[in-house]
Amino acid sequence: MLARDNEQRLVLGRYRIGGLLGRGGASRVHRAFDVRTAQDVAVKEIPIDVEMARRAGAEVRAASRLEHPGIVRLLDFGEDNAACYLVSELVEGSSLAERNRDGWTGSHPSGLIQVVADVLDGLAHAHQRGVTHRDVKPANILVDHSGRGRLTDFGIARIAGEAGLTTIGGLVGTVSYMAPEQARGDQTGPAADVYSACLVLYEGLSGHNPLVGASPGETLRRAAAGRIPPLAQTRSDLPAALCSAVDCGVSLDPQARPTPEWLANTLRAQARSSLDGVGAPRTRHAGTIAKVANAVAGATLVGALLHRVSDVQLGGVAAAMGVAALAFAFFPWTAALCGLAGGTIVVGMHSPGLAMLVGALGLVALAPMRTHGRLVMLPVAAPVLAALGVAPVYAAVAGAVQGWRWRIWAAVTGLATTLVWQAVAGADPAVDGGRLTSTWGELDGVVSPLAVVQRVGEPLQTRPAVAIAAGVLVAAALVMPAIVRLRRGVPRAVGVTVWIVALILGVRAGGGSVESAAGAFIPGGILVAAWAAGPWRRLRFAADRRRTVTLRNVTVERLPAS
Repeated sequence: MLARDNEQRLVLGRYRIGGLLGRGGASRVHRAFDVRTAQDVAVKEIPIDVEMARRAGAEVRAASRLEHPGIVRLLDFGEDNAACYLVSELVEGSSLAERNRDGWTGSHPSGLIQVVADVLDGLAHAHQRGVTHRDVKPANILVDHSGRGRLTDFGIARIAGEAGLTTIGGLVGTVSYMAPEQARGDQTGPAADVYSACLVLYEGLSGHNPLVGASPGETLRRAAAGRIPPLAQTRSDLPAALCSAVDCGVSLDPQARPTPEWLANTLRAQARSSLDGVGAPRTRHAGTIAKVANAVAGATLVGALLHRVSDVQLGGVAAAMGVAALAFAFFPWTAALCGLAGGTIVVGMHSPGLAMLVGALGLVALAPMRTHGRLVMLPVAAPVLAALGVAPVYAAVAGAVQGWRWRIWAAVTGLATTLVWQAVAGADPAVDGGRLTSTWGELDGVVSPLAVVQRVGEPLQTRPAVAIAAGVLVAAALVMPAIVRLRRGVPRAVGVTVWIVALILGVRAGGGSVESAAGAFIPGGILVAAWAAGPWRRLRFAADRRRTVTLRNVTVERLPAS
């Protein structure tokens, strides 16, 4: 539905401008309504500028030749006293960049491969007609509701042989997805599009873009060097044929890169036959770290529960902890379900009502983790870190979980676990001074779950700052991805500092004590800030900084940030 404040704005005599869909450089893309055909369209608005207008004209001439399912079709073009307008079909869906941020590419590798194959088909169509896109990146790839990939924005496309659109040696495109010859200012052809498309796939499968550096200058140097590690180094679980195809696509030599037609067919064949059981990208040693963390958490929980049973000897407790460690390491979801059942029984020996409440909450928390066993023990870390006085560390960890749904799950379940633990055990919430009164003794023999809820909630009702602090930590987890996207080093460290100050002020606004909150949050903030600054990276990348690349006709300061 169009925004009311734009209902009277009609451009080119037929397109009624509606809501803003996105921005790109100086341009804006609006949803619009074609009053002649009664259809919704997308209108790209470019402010009048001689150079921009000439590029827009090239975009029209190039895109008018293209009609392919893998390309967003251009419908119309015109200008008035205010701007140039490019009218294209409206694709309902989202960009691949947005899906990357939500973790879709990691959990749907086959879908990602199909999307890139669709884009390669579109590029083959464009190349046959003498058109090179020159800015293939996730933000310019739209994924419709059926999962088909569509390449958009031929704003920097150039018809082969057409001259005079940019200054000699000028760079056009996004540095972090540029082919080496494009980053060096050399002659750029269709092979550069193949490189960029394969780099998009490489990023989605590996979980990182190997060209992105700590600064725009470093990113440019990496792009010009074009040294990309083999995909199999980070994704050894992927089929060798798939890794080989992607590696060929990002070859340093443009002549060694395959055609988009061959790549599209190869990728589709791999997606159909070789990706059963392949999941999200893994960082180095991530699987081992997750197994160890789950094993330690599971063994600790089992040991704590059995400690409540007086007739179990120390040897029996140790044996049970060993078995639990193995089970939680290799079968985390099943082990967590069995652990919840055992814990419910142990708690039920003290309070049947509390056992029913714990069992119900545990099932709600575990149900979504059927296919994400690695995260199953993550909420247990929240009360442990809170007890150690570094609660913001858990907010940062939860904020690093891929996908906003899982991020919310990790934040809410972890901090809810912390609240229940603090209320039942009488732990120190460390936000307004003093300990919560333990309700464990009062719950002895209580059968009604409603009575348990009332008694557990009483300490929180008398100390509202505790619950408000938990809400502030949930919000902190949700904004953590914005901090992660900051450039590593000082910018990210400053972002973390602002993040910690906002936490303290949020607790203070809820009635908590600034002194207590600062004492609880600053130690954790120091740990998060140390991670954000990453001073150890100086040693890691020392060798890279000693390498130099000759760049011709390039002014680094004028490049857009990647």
